[in-house]
Amino acid sequence: MRAESFVSPTVGAYLATVTVPAAGLLTLATGGTLPGVVTLVGAWLAVAVVVGLVARSVSGLADAVGTVEAGGAATLAPLAFFPTVLSAPAVSLRWTLAVAGFGSALLGLLSAILGWTVQNRRRRAAATEWYSVTAGDGDDYPTWMWLAAVTVPAGLFVVVGFALGEFDGEFPTTLLTTVGSLGAFGSLIGDDETSLAVTDEGVVTNGWLRGVETITGYELDDEELRLQRGGLSSTVSVDCAELDDDERAQLRAALDRLLGDSTTRQTQHVDSRETAGNAEFTNERKNERERKNERERESGHERENERERENGREQESERA
Repeated sequence: MRAESFVSPTVGAYLATVTVPAAGLLTLATGGTLPGVVTLVGAWLAVAVVVGLVARSVSGLADAVGTVEAGGAATLAPLAFFPTVLSAPAVSLRWTLAVAGFGSALLGLLSAILGWTVQNRRRRAAATEWYSVTAGDGDDYPTWMWLAAVTVPAGLFVVVGFALGEFDGEFPTTLLTTVGSLGAFGSLIGDDETSLAVTDEGVVTNGWLRGVETITGYELDDEELRLQRGGLSSTVSVDCAELDDDERAQLRAALDRLLGDSTTRQTQHVDSRETAGNAEFTNERKNERERKNERERESGHERENERERENGREQESERA
């Protein structure tokens, strides 16, 4: 099933998991009484379904949620439940609501990853492939995605475990064990082969596109390909030991073409700005000349009228 199908339900589930526990905690804090668990679950389902259906009709939903800003906000907002998780008696109603709200961080992260994936697939589908080859081990997904997928669940697991008194205060050991286990699981489900493709939009490894705008250079030798990337993006490495000389040469040619076209596009963009600036300057000079000519015409008309008035006065003087 395509990632697009999951974006709106995930957004609906996220907002329901934030709002229903928040409303429940607010009710308890103000001295109110909450309905039964069945009613709370029904309220959660109602909010999730309604929001999901509304979100499904929103154009560009994946573009909106699939950004670093949106993902960060959706993941960090549930931290507001954290003090209640630690202060409320374990397994009490307040604690359960707080844990549910705190756990919505997973859904916020998932919605951002799904949105990012949809954007990436659309761009990859529209790209023109120049060269493709099957190489050895490589980086499948962006580093931030792996880190988030490991650390956020691990953090939630550790916090809830401490609240239940399951870890006996051994925080460092527990955290490292949890993160290490999840990381090992991620490596187990990986593949020993990497499909590598160079397109006009960037480099694709195992279906994930690294946009050309993030690639600042590359190094290719007999052992591996290293894509150098700017900003917060990490270097992408792909094992190329199994490639023969001809495949390596074609890969190098495609990468040179990609980075050369990228430089050309940037230069054309700068040139277009300069051209636009020159055109604006030319239009301004043209307008200035037209204003000057208009002033000269008005001045000529004024002088002509003055001469006519002077001639009229002279003729009247002669008749007198």
